Amino acid sequence: MSAKLVSERVLIILCLAAATAMSGCSSGGLYSGGGAPSPANQSESASALGTSMQTRLQSQTGGTTSGSVRLATVSSPEGGRPRVTVRVEGAPPNSIMPWHVHTGECGGNGPIVGPPGAYPLLVVDAQGHTELTTDLPFALPSSGSLYVNVHRSEGQMEEILACGNLAR
Repeated sequence: MSAKLVSERVLIILCLAAATAMSGCSSGGLYSGGGAPSPANQSESASALGTSMQTRLQSQTGGTTSGSVRLATVSSPEGGRPRVTVRVEGAPPNSIMPWHVHTGECGGNGPIVGPPGAYPLLVVDAQGHTELTTDLPFALPSSGSLYVNVHRSEGQMEEILACGNLAR
């Protein structure tokens, strides 16, 4: 067998091994079936990784905007990452609203956790409702207070429509 043929076979074997490892086909992980967790095992994995938080969003303008936020840490190739579900009702119909997790408590104007551009925008329907579930690409601080702000729009970031302190 030539050296070139041996090298090609070794390269193929290495590529197959890397593809298998990246696809989650190895046994023993939180999700041995690969892919995203089902809703039934999301809370199980969150408690296994130690972080589960939630809050009620309350209007900050005297209006009708309210909702909820649920955050659970889920497994990812980079380690535990937050999966966040944001539900809002009573928002301005057909609007697009930014939201962020901040350090501190509502009204404290704490810094945004992670890059602001990592948070997908909330797209509100004609009835003023929206729901978004997303995996954020960064870890949250393991201690200290956190809260969630929902802003009126990208052009009106200073106006907070709803806020909620996350309870650990």
